[in-house]
Amino acid sequence: MNESRQNYKGLIAALIFGGILRMLFLGSQSLWVDEVGTWVNVLDHNSSITRFSFYGNNAPPLYFWVLNPILKVFGGGEVALRSLSVVSGTLTLFVFWKIANRLFLKDRVADISVWLLALNPLHLWYSQEARPYAFFVLIFCTCCLQFFRALEDVNRTRRWVFLAVLMVLCAWTHTLSVMLIPLFVGWVVFMNPSKKGLVRLGLCCAVFSAVAVPVVLFIRRIAEVSPPDRSSGGLDVVYTFFTFLSGYSFGPSIRSLQLMAMRDALISNWPQIAVVGLVLGWLGIVAIKNISKRYAVLYVWIATPILVATLISLVTAHSYNVRFVLPSLLGFLLLVAVLITRLSGAERIGLCSVLAGIFLLSDFQWFFVTDYGKDDSRAAVESVLRVRPNVRSVAVAPTYMADTIRYYLRQNGSDAKVLTELTSRIDSNVLLVTRRQHIPLVDMLEASFILPTTLSFKETGYTLYLQNFE
Repeated sequence: MNESRQNYKGLIAALIFGGILRMLFLGSQSLWVDEVGTWVNVLDHNSSITRFSFYGNNAPPLYFWVLNPILKVFGGGEVALRSLSVVSGTLTLFVFWKIANRLFLKDRVADISVWLLALNPLHLWYSQEARPYAFFVLIFCTCCLQFFRALEDVNRTRRWVFLAVLMVLCAWTHTLSVMLIPLFVGWVVFMNPSKKGLVRLGLCCAVFSAVAVPVVLFIRRIAEVSPPDRSSGGLDVVYTFFTFLSGYSFGPSIRSLQLMAMRDALISNWPQIAVVGLVLGWLGIVAIKNISKRYAVLYVWIATPILVATLISLVTAHSYNVRFVLPSLLGFLLLVAVLITRLSGAERIGLCSVLAGIFLLSDFQWFFVTDYGKDDSRAAVESVLRVRPNVRSVAVAPTYMADTIRYYLRQNGSDAKVLTELTSRIDSNVLLVTRRQHIPLVDMLEASFILPTTLSFKETGYTLYLQNFE
């Protein structure tokens, strides 16, 4: 699996375009609740980053360690918080291109695959999110590249040491790193390495396990709140492949899936769903026609993270989520790139055009269509301060949005308190309500509030209730 003579023109163009795309409108959307958790973890607590990572975010601390000096220099605004993800997402393009070039010895496959990732709306989403996923995918992808490099020359000890180091860094980035071992085992089955290579890979996995297993068990033990049940009747994998092509900004939005009945959400977005379904069917037919043991590495790459995430959802309280299988996205896009090269000229141009159209339209909708954006907590807080400039306290429901509202109150120079005790009379003249489906007895809560004025901001995702006893 030696690399071909490399032509970097396609890679450089993809890096420039992909990097610019990931920087576009980086601070335009409000932070959502998990991103504010990153801010709290790094800047807004009295504990160490390491301790708060485990106890506050239920995650290993490496991402937060790396982000800390960035925020110390550039502050805690949206752009600074998301900057590490932008850099990670852009660097992943380079590592992904190297893997494609090494596996298939064709610049065409490598160039197509890196452009698919550069334009991909799902990868764009996580490259603009202040959470560890883009950083994790970068380290995970680098582990995969080093795995292939180490097996090429099993006698070069430095390559194995570097692989072990990368695997440990992956373990300290996210608990999803546990899928590395089954992925490597699956690859080994089809690659038939030497006995010495197997021994050295076993040593790397042992070092990784010595770090990863205690981290995973510790986080599982201290996790206080189990995630809600999001059972979807077996549609998780179908939705996963849908998002691999379209991200979260094509077809039904996340908000519509949360607020509407599934049937209504699908019917209202049937044209875009049909387009993605037809393209997936097209790719499936091409894949069946070109099925080959040569592509077994890619089949394993796609299947392993999905199977591991599914198994975890069955034996633990953690629900399956697309973000948990982001490594599968890389295998999927590389397989698509290979399949494109197997098509005739007209079919190749047609499929590339359709994929580029879906990706770019989804990217456009992510940037400019309000329904696909995140809840605009920034605009909601600005509305509060505009109608109540001297507000002393703001009640928030659901309560997990408290840190998000507090963040934007601080960003706007307000020292108003954020209240989350909503079981009795609310000692505030302002109530912000969002995500009503997550609020127990929400109708009673709203009815108990004296309502001379109700302002609903569809574009923010919030409803603002005011009382006149100030």
